[in-house]
Amino acid sequence: MNWKKRLTSRWSFIIFSNSSKPVIHLNIPSFVLTGLPLVIFIPLAFFFFSQHTNEQLTQENEMLSDELAYHTEKVESLRLNLAFLEDETTEYETKMQNLATLENEMREYMSEIIDTVEQANDRANSSDSSGGIDIPVSNSLKKNEEMDLDNLTLQGLIESYQTTIADIHEMSEALKRVPTAWPADVQTITSHYGLREDPFRRTSAFHSGIDLGGPTGTSIYAGADGSVTLAQYYGGYGNTIIIEHSSTYETLYAHLSEIKVETGQEVEKGEIIGLLGSTGRSTGPHLHYEIWKYGEPVDPYPYMTLFLDYE
Repeated sequence: MNWKKRLTSRWSFIIFSNSSKPVIHLNIPSFVLTGLPLVIFIPLAFFFFSQHTNEQLTQENEMLSDELAYHTEKVESLRLNLAFLEDETTEYETKMQNLATLENEMREYMSEIIDTVEQANDRANSSDSSGGIDIPVSNSLKKNEEMDLDNLTLQGLIESYQTTIADIHEMSEALKRVPTAWPADVQTITSHYGLREDPFRRTSAFHSGIDLGGPTGTSIYAGADGSVTLAQYYGGYGNTIIIEHSSTYETLYAHLSEIKVETGQEVEKGEIIGLLGSTGRSTGPHLHYEIWKYGEPVDPYPYMTLFLDYE
């Protein structure tokens, strides 16, 4: 019953004054004095906890906002890259169609010229040896003018044909240095470009390339023509190859079981440069493939698939 006594007990306080004011007597229950610290502590604790929580939420919101802005910029960059490549594809197809049309027109004009010459020869062979071809002078001049016109038209077609061929050749040379080739003899994509769960830390992380899973020893190919700038063990990437294709594009091939090229070596699109493996920071055999544009990683997938119908 001691606790009941404690609850019902009281504390007496006497306040004296130097003046003539009466003495003040205060009787305060024990439980009020006991609970007073709690009444003060609980709101203070709640206040500081709320402040700390708000600061954490503010920091997380700022981080998410920065990350959203970064990925929004990446998406816009990828959209522009894709639009550029689609424009190149359309231009390439247009050139090929124009070339086919010009070739058909040239064949038709050549056929007409050959028929005209053969008909003239037939008439010459069938006429008298003394008289030759009996054609009035005015008609002969008219025929010559038509032949000259045909020759001029044919010459224009030939020049246009040659220009188109030169344009296609120039475009083909440029496309050789754009990394559009599929980089491995496997089609299974085990991890895409962008945010993903880090396989080691189990936290959200940005994946700067694309992973192709397959058996160890699978052939790895150069994505485009270029010069090898790195061919060695490269930290967490393991055995790695980096190829510079132009002032615009570079590609990276990581976790290889074997490197088949050397630094400074020139390679062609589709050439075998190494073998698939699991070296470095890797959970299993795969190719980690990156494309860099102006020194920044971009999504390799649109490049890998855009020209499959033409390669």
